[in-house]
Amino acid sequence: MLSFPLTLLALASQALAACDRAQLQKAAESYIAAVTAGSGGTLDVATYTENFSNAKFKTGVVHSKPVKIGFSNNILDTTNCATFSEITAPQNSPPMVIGTQIHYDGDKIAKMETVYSTDKLGTFSNPAKTHGYFVKETRGPLAKKDSRKTLQGIVDSYFDKFSNGTIQVPHFTPCDRVEGSMYVTPDCTAGIMSRAGRKMTDRRFVIDEDVGTVSIFLWFNGPGGSADSHSFRIEDGKLKYVHAIMVPTNGKF
Repeated sequence: MLSFPLTLLALASQALAACDRAQLQKAAESYIAAVTAGSGGTLDVATYTENFSNAKFKTGVVHSKPVKIGFSNNILDTTNCATFSEITAPQNSPPMVIGTQIHYDGDKIAKMETVYSTDKLGTFSNPAKTHGYFVKETRGPLAKKDSRKTLQGIVDSYFDKFSNGTIQVPHFTPCDRVEGSMYVTPDCTAGIMSRAGRKMTDRRFVIDEDVGTVSIFLWFNGPGGSADSHSFRIEDGKLKYVHAIMVPTNGKF
């Protein structure tokens, strides 16, 4: 069996330049296998960050040793040539929740960004509770696919609501939001603290129309606020599930 670096580099050279969905899926699965084995640190990554701080991929927190994964999910963006992997590891030491966006440029991994929380790091962080909420979700096939523009527009409206409370975000009832130990239902937009001028900046999207799921990385409360990974399941133009990993960089929410 090929190692993760060889497998992923081979996939990149063969098909990722064209962003073939099947090959992106194989690459995402290889990434999960590498996190499990702790072999990702041998991979050559042009740009790597952990919680939005520049890091050395081979010696960073997440990819330098095996992670005992309890749950994982991947989404594939054939337009932007990118993947997003969401991982819970409640039995790991330390327990973790991980979100990773990988962006490809031709046959290279141009950028990998990881946002992670532990039982001691992150807003409302509780990997065991997060894992328990995630595995109870039901995500069946979509009756119809929303457009990329629609999916991104709904996510943008969610974050725009933090500075304009009058914005209405379409959602199902129930719609569930998981932020560490915090579980919000049946209205997943309940409790959003709107304040004029509040900044949600540097939004980076990975969008998978086939499964109605969007990953977004952004600065929550602007640069120097919280490193933020949100993922959204959207069905028929309405929010169904919201996941959040938030890690303050200045000690404040």
